[in-house]
Amino acid sequence: MCRAVERTSTEKSKSMNFFAYELTACRSSSSSKAFLTDDKGIAGGLAKRGVLVVEDDYFIALIIEDALTSAGYDIIDSVTNTEDALAAAQRQRPDFVFMDIRLSGGDSGIKTATQLFQQYAIRSIFVTAHSDPETKIEASEANPLGWVIKPFTPADLINALSNAAAANHAP
Repeated sequence: MCRAVERTSTEKSKSMNFFAYELTACRSSSSSKAFLTDDKGIAGGLAKRGVLVVEDDYFIALIIEDALTSAGYDIIDSVTNTEDALAAAQRQRPDFVFMDIRLSGGDSGIKTATQLFQQYAIRSIFVTAHSDPETKIEASEANPLGWVIKPFTPADLINALSNAAAANHAP
Protein backbone atom coordinates (compact mmCIF):
# COMPACT_ATOMS: atom_id res chain seq x y z
CA MET A 1 0.00 0.00 0.00
CA CYS A 2 1.33 3.48 -0.90
CA ARG A 3 0.52 6.71 0.87
CA ALA A 4 1.66 10.17 -0.18
CA VAL A 5 2.09 12.89 2.41
CA GLU A 6 0.89 16.13 0.81
CA ARG A 7 2.46 19.49 1.70
CA THR A 8 1.69 22.97 0.51
CA SER A 9 4.45 25.16 -0.95
CA THR A 10 4.39 27.26 2.23
CA GLU A 11 4.94 24.18 4.37
CA LYS A 12 7.76 23.06 2.09
CA SER A 13 9.52 26.40 2.23
CA LYS A 14 9.41 26.38 6.02
CA SER A 15 10.80 22.86 6.36
CA MET A 16 14.41 21.78 6.60
CA ASN A 17 16.16 20.48 3.46
CA PHE A 18 15.38 16.83 4.11
CA PHE A 19 11.72 17.50 4.79
CA ALA A 20 11.34 19.75 1.74
CA TYR A 21 10.42 16.61 -0.15
CA GLU A 22 7.15 14.74 -0.11
CA LEU A 23 7.43 11.40 1.60
CA THR A 24 5.75 8.46 -0.03
CA ALA A 25 5.74 5.25 1.93
CA CYS A 26 5.30 2.10 -0.10
CA ARG A 27 5.05 -1.34 1.39
CA SER A 28 5.18 -4.65 -0.41
CA SER A 29 5.41 -8.25 0.71
CA SER A 30 9.17 -8.35 0.08
CA SER A 31 10.25 -4.98 1.43
CA SER A 32 9.23 -1.84 3.21
CA LYS A 33 10.79 1.35 1.88
CA ALA A 34 10.04 5.04 1.86
CA PHE A 35 10.77 7.13 -1.21
CA LEU A 36 11.27 10.87 -1.52
CA THR A 37 10.26 12.86 -4.55
CA ASP A 38 10.31 16.54 -5.34
CA ASP A 39 7.43 18.44 -6.98
CA LYS A 40 8.47 17.17 -10.42
CA GLY A 41 8.69 13.49 -9.47
CA ILE A 42 12.23 12.14 -9.64
CA ALA A 43 14.61 14.80 -8.38
CA GLY A 44 17.43 16.01 -10.54
CA GLY A 45 16.71 13.88 -13.60
CA LEU A 46 19.94 11.87 -13.17
CA ALA A 47 20.47 8.61 -15.03
CA LYS A 48 19.58 5.49 -13.10
CA ARG A 49 22.48 3.65 -11.52
CA GLY A 50 22.51 0.73 -9.12
CA VAL A 51 23.63 1.63 -5.62
CA LEU A 52 24.35 -0.63 -2.67
CA VAL A 53 23.93 0.95 0.78
CA VAL A 54 26.07 -0.52 3.58
CA GLU A 55 24.99 1.18 6.81
CA ASP A 56 24.14 -0.36 10.17
CA ASP A 57 21.96 2.52 11.41
CA TYR A 58 18.46 1.86 10.06
CA PHE A 59 17.41 5.51 9.99
CA ILE A 60 20.57 6.72 8.25
CA ALA A 61 20.22 3.92 5.70
CA LEU A 62 16.61 4.95 5.10
CA ILE A 63 17.60 8.60 4.58
CA ILE A 64 20.30 7.54 2.10
CA GLU A 65 17.88 5.27 0.24
CA ASP A 66 15.20 7.96 0.11
CA ALA A 67 17.52 10.69 -1.16
CA LEU A 68 19.05 8.50 -3.86
CA THR A 69 15.74 7.05 -4.99
CA SER A 70 14.31 10.55 -5.30
CA ALA A 71 17.22 11.43 -7.57
CA GLY A 72 16.54 8.51 -9.88
CA TYR A 73 19.05 5.99 -8.58
CA ASP A 74 18.11 2.35 -8.03
CA ILE A 75 18.88 0.98 -4.58
CA ILE A 76 19.83 -2.62 -5.31
CA ASP A 77 20.15 -3.55 -1.64
CA SER A 78 20.70 -2.13 1.84
CA VAL A 79 22.78 -4.22 4.22
CA THR A 80 24.47 -3.82 7.60
CA ASN A 81 27.62 -5.96 7.52
CA THR A 82 30.54 -7.18 5.43
CA GLU A 83 29.16 -10.64 4.64
CA ASP A 84 25.88 -9.27 3.28
CA ALA A 85 27.66 -6.49 1.36
CA LEU A 86 29.94 -8.95 -0.43
CA ALA A 87 27.03 -11.27 -1.21
CA ALA A 88 24.91 -8.40 -2.58
CA ALA A 89 27.81 -7.15 -4.71
CA GLN A 90 28.44 -10.59 -6.14
CA ARG A 91 24.74 -11.09 -6.95
CA GLN A 92 23.85 -7.66 -8.28
CA ARG A 93 27.05 -5.81 -9.21
CA PRO A 94 26.18 -2.26 -8.12
CA ASP A 95 27.68 0.74 -9.87
CA PHE A 96 28.50 2.39 -6.53
CA VAL A 97 28.42 1.69 -2.80
CA PHE A 98 27.60 4.09 0.01
CA MET A 99 29.68 2.66 2.86
CA ASP A 100 29.67 3.42 6.56
CA ILE A 101 33.09 2.96 8.16
CA ARG A 102 31.93 1.27 11.36
CA LEU A 103 29.47 -1.55 10.71
CA SER A 104 27.49 -3.90 12.91
CA GLY A 105 29.29 -6.82 14.48
CA GLY A 106 32.54 -4.86 14.62
CA ASP A 107 33.01 -5.05 10.84
CA SER A 108 35.19 -2.43 9.20
CA GLY A 109 33.62 -0.53 6.32
CA ILE A 110 37.11 0.31 5.08
CA LYS A 111 38.05 -3.37 4.83
CA THR A 112 34.69 -4.15 3.22
CA ALA A 113 35.13 -1.36 0.66
CA THR A 114 38.65 -2.60 -0.06
CA GLN A 115 37.35 -6.13 -0.67
CA LEU A 116 34.61 -4.80 -2.97
CA PHE A 117 37.19 -2.85 -4.94
CA GLN A 118 39.71 -5.69 -5.16
CA GLN A 119 37.22 -8.47 -5.95
CA TYR A 120 34.67 -6.66 -8.12
CA ALA A 121 36.23 -3.27 -9.05
CA ILE A 122 33.31 -1.57 -7.27
CA ARG A 123 34.23 1.71 -5.65
CA SER A 124 32.67 3.23 -2.57
CA ILE A 125 31.65 6.59 -1.21
CA PHE A 126 32.23 6.66 2.53
CA VAL A 127 29.39 8.07 4.66
CA THR A 128 30.86 8.62 8.08
CA ALA A 129 31.58 10.85 11.02
CA HIS A 130 35.21 9.64 10.86
CA SER A 131 37.05 11.78 8.32
CA ASP A 132 40.31 12.46 10.11
CA PRO A 133 43.53 12.22 8.05
CA GLU A 134 44.49 8.83 9.54
CA THR A 135 41.14 7.32 8.54
CA LYS A 136 41.43 8.73 5.03
CA ILE A 137 44.93 7.28 4.67
CA GLU A 138 43.69 3.90 5.89
CA ALA A 139 40.78 4.05 3.43
CA SER A 140 42.96 4.93 0.44
CA GLU A 141 43.46 1.23 -0.36
CA ALA A 142 39.73 1.04 -1.18
CA ASN A 143 40.21 3.79 -3.81
CA PRO A 144 37.11 5.66 -2.59
CA LEU A 145 35.13 7.91 -4.90
CA GLY A 146 34.37 10.38 -2.15
CA TRP A 147 33.34 11.16 1.40
CA VAL A 148 30.04 12.34 2.86
CA ILE A 149 30.44 13.55 6.42
CA LYS A 150 27.67 12.90 8.96
CA PRO A 151 25.46 14.76 9.57
CA PHE A 152 24.58 15.28 5.92
CA THR A 153 21.74 16.51 3.74
CA PRO A 154 20.18 14.67 0.80
CA ALA A 155 21.91 17.22 -1.44
CA ASP A 156 25.29 16.14 -0.02
CA LEU A 157 24.54 12.55 -1.02
CA ILE A 158 23.38 13.46 -4.52
CA ASN A 159 26.38 15.73 -5.09
CA ALA A 160 28.78 13.01 -3.93
CA LEU A 161 27.18 10.45 -6.23
CA SER A 162 27.10 12.85 -9.19
CA ASN A 163 30.80 13.61 -8.66
CA ALA A 164 31.53 9.89 -8.28
CA ALA A 165 29.69 9.08 -11.51
CA ALA A 166 31.69 11.74 -13.36
CA ALA A 167 34.99 10.54 -11.85
CA ASN A 168 34.19 6.89 -12.49
CA HIS A 169 33.61 7.56 -16.20
CA ALA A 170 36.47 10.00 -16.75
CA PRO A 171 39.19 8.86 -19.19
